[in-house]
Amino acid sequence: MHHFGNPNFELIRHDVVEPLLLEVDQIYHLACPASPVHYKFNPVKTIKTNVVGTLNMLGLAKRVGARFLLTSTSEVYGDPLQHPQKETYWGNVILSALSLSPKRRCVFFFHGIF
Repeated sequence: MHHFGNPNFELIRHDVVEPLLLEVDQIYHLACPASPVHYKFNPVKTIKTNVVGTLNMLGLAKRVGARFLLTSTSEVYGDPLQHPQKETYWGNVILSALSLSPKRRCVFFFHGIF
């Protein structure tokens, strides 16, 4: 919250499924719903957010040379065997395709595959 008073900071709410043409220094991609209840409400939109939205944000980052951060929720790891989870905890299930897919695209972008 301390960034809100900084004139060099602007928080933008945007549907990442739609392209965004801005000049930015950093992108924090926090767009995916963080609960199975929300995933199930509109599963097609969730998939579009994960796939198209991540590609759009990666494309923007590449175009303007911005730093990019993709986050995911612990929900993708299934019900935890330990709580609270430590950073070394890998989860109770194999990563879902929805979670792994954006992460792989980030790696591909980093290595210049896209």
